[in-house]
Amino acid sequence: MLQKRILVGLALAASTVAVVTGHLASAPDPQPMPLIDGFDGTSQGSLSMDASLSHLVIGTDADVWASIEINASGDRVQSRVPMDVALVIDQSGSMDGEKLAAAKRAANALTARMSEDDRLAIISFSGEAQVKRELGHVTFVNKSEVYMAIDQLHAYGGTNIGAAYDEAARVLSADSRGAARVMFLISDGHPTVGDTDMGPLDRRATQGFQSAGITTTTLGIGDDFDESVMGAMAVKGGGHFYYVADAAGLERDLNAEWEGLAQATGRQVQVRLTPPAGVVIRQVPGFSTRQDGESTVVHVDTMFANSRRILMVQLDATQRLSGADALLDVDLSYEDLTAEPRVERRIRATLAAVSVDRTSNPDDVRLSALSQARRVSTAVALAEADRLWGSNRVAEGLALLQRERVLNDEFVRRYGESEGLTLVNREIERSQEQMSTLVVQEKRSIRIRKKRKVDTIEIIVGDH
Repeated sequence: MLQKRILVGLALAASTVAVVTGHLASAPDPQPMPLIDGFDGTSQGSLSMDASLSHLVIGTDADVWASIEINASGDRVQSRVPMDVALVIDQSGSMDGEKLAAAKRAANALTARMSEDDRLAIISFSGEAQVKRELGHVTFVNKSEVYMAIDQLHAYGGTNIGAAYDEAARVLSADSRGAARVMFLISDGHPTVGDTDMGPLDRRATQGFQSAGITTTTLGIGDDFDESVMGAMAVKGGGHFYYVADAAGLERDLNAEWEGLAQATGRQVQVRLTPPAGVVIRQVPGFSTRQDGESTVVHVDTMFANSRRILMVQLDATQRLSGADALLDVDLSYEDLTAEPRVERRIRATLAAVSVDRTSNPDDVRLSALSQARRVSTAVALAEADRLWGSNRVAEGLALLQRERVLNDEFVRRYGESEGLTLVNREIERSQEQMSTLVVQEKRSIRIRKKRKVDTIEIIVGDH
């Protein structure tokens, strides 16, 4: 039995300069506090931040990374935020039997755990989507109506995930009462009706997350669902991705997700990254982002007690002038759920390094940061290679993995061995062997790809 809950984060170390803390709409910000080579970015709230650069000195060949580590305290929430939940259940023909029965049991168990402050909608889908219960409060009196709506689900037809998402997003966005908006999507198959490609589906999740604050968690049952689609929708939707190998584990996983939501200490967490002229943000792997003028806004959304998330930001600083220079302004904002009454808090930092007109020196770098950057790149390549493998494009997948292995070997020759890099190199070797020897549609190879999808998301966006 495989249970995985995906959160965000990767461990890095490094250097930085200044931090400012405070409340967003209350008192003026205090004066910046200069710090050298590390700081404790505590906001006297439920979250703290530590930011760093991979390079102390940036040479002409430098591949610069910034890491922003956000840590949630273990403080207890005074009162849980109300939840507006859309439970989206696949009732296509392939769900017939134990899978749909397990989905019904999980839905009933979730309903039983909800309080009267929460609201629940039930959306089912096959070739089209249907609202079985409009968004409404879950009270002792009307829970029997919810159970009845769930019991009436029956399996037939195709799989239209896009229509299901659209209907659930419409229901959740109908009004605003300050509740957390959560979508749980349960499916066992590939989309076969409507939008069937990953792009339009993960764009839906991105739009819902960024514009309406809808967090999407996906639960894939068995061996036939499309892990690329379900994984991407969870990552872009700010939620979690589960591979439920056995349908009997669905109730356990959905309950675990609900219990995690009850431990939320900060929500609407976002990080605004603003580089100066001449510095370009290349990517922030594993996070939902949007452009706002010169800034890149990273949507992290909800954080739970004692959790950690680390954003890795790739920067192109080749156009900066020589000398000491600021490379990135970082601005973290969030709603503190441990405060009573709740308040919005803010933490800011500026990251700087020295630029020189020569190639970088191993003594000028933070090897832990660079090693993690290489590790993330390898994880992205592994995920793409598995996608190619599943599409019968084995030769392309093997070539991609070989290129990544060459880059890792070059890193080791320049900077020395790294435990994290050794582990992903072993995974490359296993993947190459599996792709070369296993038939694409063999059950073992299917399960390997699904499990590795979970594992690579762990590396890219963390699991803390």
